[in-house]
Amino acid sequence: MYEGPYDDIPASERVYLKQFDGEETRYVYAEAKFNNLIRNKQWQFEVFLKFYNDARELKGQVIRLHKVEKNDEGAIITAGWGSNVKGSWRKDKYSVEVIYMDTLLASKTFHVGSTLLEDHDFDFDLAHKKEPDRSSPHIKLFQIPLDLRTAFQQYLLFFKDYVRESKGKEISYQVNQVSEGLEIQIEADSEDSFFDLKTYFDEYLDFARKSFVGVINVEGDPQPQQIDLLRMRLEQQVNNLNMEIKYKDLQICMLEDKIKETVHEKDRLLATIEKAVVSRIDSRIEEIQSNTIQIVSLPAQLRRDCKELIKVDKIDEVFKLLQEHENDVKNLEINDIINLQYQWNSLNKERRLNQISYDLAKQHKSFIVNSILSIIDKI
Repeated sequence: MYEGPYDDIPASERVYLKQFDGEETRYVYAEAKFNNLIRNKQWQFEVFLKFYNDARELKGQVIRLHKVEKNDEGAIITAGWGSNVKGSWRKDKYSVEVIYMDTLLASKTFHVGSTLLEDHDFDFDLAHKKEPDRSSPHIKLFQIPLDLRTAFQQYLLFFKDYVRESKGKEISYQVNQVSEGLEIQIEADSEDSFFDLKTYFDEYLDFARKSFVGVINVEGDPQPQQIDLLRMRLEQQVNNLNMEIKYKDLQICMLEDKIKETVHEKDRLLATIEKAVVSRIDSRIEEIQSNTIQIVSLPAQLRRDCKELIKVDKIDEVFKLLQEHENDVKNLEINDIINLQYQWNSLNKERRLNQISYDLAKQHKSFIVNSILSIIDKI
């Protein structure tokens, strides 16, 4: 991980860090090295580098399409996220994940604070370093499509935080990607604990089914601010899951020229997950028993203007118009607009240099446009 400007910096000038100075940081770059295991021919691969904050909110992603020549030993990919304006990074703990073919390959954490700390351990944490603990009860979910596994894994992983913050309880719970799909490991030490987990899991899946966060059933006496923060994080998790599904739906529409009923698919998958988890918990209970143990609306005219510009493919003017009205509209997430503009500029640069195929460029453009429309409609 290193800091740099929009156009990156030469390898000889990079200073690798594990903590960045928030007031002096522009772009945070990740450098990933890949070994080539197919040396008898030319091929290409596409990787996604996703940047998250400590609340697991997706701050941005960069897509890299790289051509590997015959007999190449490997490839080095760099990708940065941020802004050319210093001070755009808030103090927090962050992580970056490297994803290939919807499979998490590696991840690395870094911090943004008030000082710089150099990193002498350059390696990413490889996703396959830790093998699942087979001694605890586990549920395999075979029917999760490959292109949706990461999205569902991220949503299911937050269940542990949900139980901790709403119920005041720590649980033994993991979600791992395996070759067949996903695997949930869940463990409890009594019949009552399994009954509680069954109830909590059903509550948690309801948020995804309804696509909004309603009443949160709390136990104990948590602070109101704690519940408000949990609600915000839950809404982000639900939105991330829905956005991933919508993104996959757009990919299918572009590649196959048809619309897939993703809402029904999501409900089917959630029902499958619930059935598998509840069935395993019920089985465990039987074993225990047998052993006797703030909405702010964007002005209507501005919304119409943006959509008209999008219709005539004047995307650059949309970014300019939204930034001009930053102070006119409360709660307009201007950083999201800037990040999308960065993606748009990167895409145009790759198209000019013929570094990206027509179909992939079309796909990326559609994703950016739909993200802009989503921001406009939800403000």
